[in-house]
Amino acid sequence: MTTLAAQDIAYPICMAVSAAILLFSLGIAVFLPKLHGTNGKKRILTPWLIVSAGVFLSATVLLIPYYQFTATPDMYHPRNVIHTMLLSLYHAARLFIIEGDLPEIIRTRYNDLYGVLFALICGIALATTIRTVVAFFQKSTVYGPLKSRKEAPAYVFSELNEKSLTLAADIKKNHADALLVFCDVFEQNDETSFETVERAKRLGAFCFKDDMLALRPHFTCRSGALYFFAIADERLEGAKHDKRLSPLTVVSGEEENIRQAYTLATDPHFLERKNTHLYVFSQTTLGELLLSNLPNGKIKVRRVNDIRSLIYHSLSKPEVMKSLFDSVWTDKNGKKHIHAVIVGLGGHGGVMLRTLLWFCQIEGYELTIDAFDGDDGKRENFCTRFPEIMKCNGCNSENDARYTLNFRTGYSVKSPTFWDAVQGIDRPTFLLVSLGSDALNIDTAVALRRYFRRRSQTPEIYAIVYDSYCAKVLPKATNYKGDTYGIKCIGSLAETYSEDAILNDALEDKAKRIHTESYKGSEASFFQYEYNYRSSMASALYHSLLCERKIIDPKKREDEYEDAELEPLRKQEQIRWNAYMRSEGYRYAPTRDDVALTHNLLISYDRLSPEQKGNIKVPLPVTK
Repeated sequence: MTTLAAQDIAYPICMAVSAAILLFSLGIAVFLPKLHGTNGKKRILTPWLIVSAGVFLSATVLLIPYYQFTATPDMYHPRNVIHTMLLSLYHAARLFIIEGDLPEIIRTRYNDLYGVLFALICGIALATTIRTVVAFFQKSTVYGPLKSRKEAPAYVFSELNEKSLTLAADIKKNHADALLVFCDVFEQNDETSFETVERAKRLGAFCFKDDMLALRPHFTCRSGALYFFAIADERLEGAKHDKRLSPLTVVSGEEENIRQAYTLATDPHFLERKNTHLYVFSQTTLGELLLSNLPNGKIKVRRVNDIRSLIYHSLSKPEVMKSLFDSVWTDKNGKKHIHAVIVGLGGHGGVMLRTLLWFCQIEGYELTIDAFDGDDGKRENFCTRFPEIMKCNGCNSENDARYTLNFRTGYSVKSPTFWDAVQGIDRPTFLLVSLGSDALNIDTAVALRRYFRRRSQTPEIYAIVYDSYCAKVLPKATNYKGDTYGIKCIGSLAETYSEDAILNDALEDKAKRIHTESYKGSEASFFQYEYNYRSSMASALYHSLLCERKIIDPKKREDEYEDAELEPLRKQEQIRWNAYMRSEGYRYAPTRDDVALTHNLLISYDRLSPEQKGNIKVPLPVTK
């Protein structure tokens, strides 16, 4: 075959293959974001990387006939074939540093179409090079502030969402020099995403597409305090596929943040770093187990259950305590009755139900709870998880927890059957509405207020309201005559995600003192083990109630009490502790087993031995 005949075959084939590769790579780059969806996670194969690879392969294929017929006299010799391939690869790579043989190749003697195609490839290669250079300088400019202002405290959030943004805004209000960093931020083509990013920028925050783990090297050189917040907003996130496990494995935003937090807490650069804090927002057993098995180091790790924290902090407020205990009615025997109604047994409602069972165990008070939910399975699930609660339901013993719990499941608040069931409630004193949405919570709370107003009853009504503005304005809302509805709002973003609630938690400080002073535990074990943290927080909350009710003197130390004074307090504490342990899923067994959730002391006060009674720790301050 002559050289010209070989050229007539080789050039068209290579041009066609080269053009196909180029078009394919451009098509993949255009449709890649749509194929991956809009979940905002970083991709290994970016559109620009695909275009660069396509340009390189396309140029390599296009250069093969040029160097085969112009640079090698014996084009079919194996040595010259290899030489041709290496030349093609070399000169294709040179296109990205703007050093290719563009003029010579464009003037090739084959045809003009070959030169046009090669010029197009060179142009795209130049564009990718410019983009890479610009991105490099942008990164250098963006990451610069992380390594400057080394002494300023840095607050790093795993995601940009309403929760993290609210906490960041409160921190910035209190600390003007704070360095705010949001990770995993992808500006999507929707109004909500755009507004959220703009709000972060107005705070002076830095937003990165990288996750917390990728940003680690930029924080190791800082000398100021470091605060990491692994905080996801499950309301806004669907399930995600975790490619590190398998294509079929689905993880939530919370689970992904737990894994990031665990890796961060075990990183040698941070494990022994002073003034480093990691807050992990988690309600799952996965988070509890992973974080309880971290190696001992100087980094301080805290697990935050925002729902439980909200309920505890709400009940610790004097005005809420008064609403709960001063709105009671008294029977002819002098017993004061707390009749709580909880509408919605989801997150907040379920925690409030279990908390009231032990929180209201005060001598002289009788507790009744009516729990409503539209899901018939809620009662069965509750009985399975907390069997001892139902076993002791209706107990009349003076030496154990006393309460009456009525489940009313299967009632939708929009159905007549719900209101038929409400008619059977006698003299409620405290209501909580927690149905999952602000609008539905307020609609139901107002409807309940109207209903009980017709019966000349004025129970305290609380509604979970997520929106901070609505939570501030709604309690002041009136009708046209100026009458208020008396709906109190809890659970707003500003209330739940504030610096005082998360970083400067007074209730947590009191719980830590109880754990270290009364129970002789260490600060590390208080934060590390969920059992210690939760039981101490419950004791601290109950101590606040005893002080507010003037049952104990907050300034009086334990060693200042006489035995006769401690006896009723120990009895009351045993009753409270029994109800609390049952609300955690514990049940009685002859031996204690914290894995099986069994305890040998989960018995009435009169069945305890004198030694066991003397070992009861009343939540009293040990030191002034």
